[in-house]
Amino acid sequence: MAGVDVPVKLGEVTCNPDDLVFADDNGVVVVPRDHAAEALRIALVIKATEDRVIAAIRSGVRAVEAMDGANYENLNKPQNS
Repeated sequence: MAGVDVPVKLGEVTCNPDDLVFADDNGVVVVPRDHAAEALRIALVIKATEDRVIAAIRSGVRAVEAMDGANYENLNKPQNS
């Protein structure tokens, strides 16, 4: 069945007309439009953390220590902020 501005099923995920879809070599993510602001906030926190890790490594800090110092392991855990 064809249509315009109708939900579509992408594997196990339903994508609605206003949802945001991002893809790269690592995979695809569908963000419901009403969650876009929170997804952006989280993405910016991750980017800033990764930038700190990269800067530390470039300054001579070992990668494991840089990631520990940035609390990198906990990025995927829910935050209360």
